[in-house]
Amino acid sequence: MASLLDEINKIDTTSDKENDIIGRVYEYFLGKFDIAEGKGKGEFYTPKSIVNLIA
Repeated sequence: MASLLDEINKIDTTSDKENDIIGRVYEYFLGKFDIAEGKGKGEFYTPKSIVNLIA
C-alpha cells in the first residue's frame, strides 16, 4: 500500500488547473465498481476510511 501511495504522490496534479486528475480517476473506478456490482444507476457508497484517505 505504501508503494502505491508513493506512486500516486508522484502525479503532478497542479499541471492542469481545469481538470481534477485524481477526482476523475476516482470517478472512473467508482463507475466500474458500480457496473460490476449490478447497480448501474450511479448509486454507490464510499466508506469513511476511503474518503479520509483521499482527502
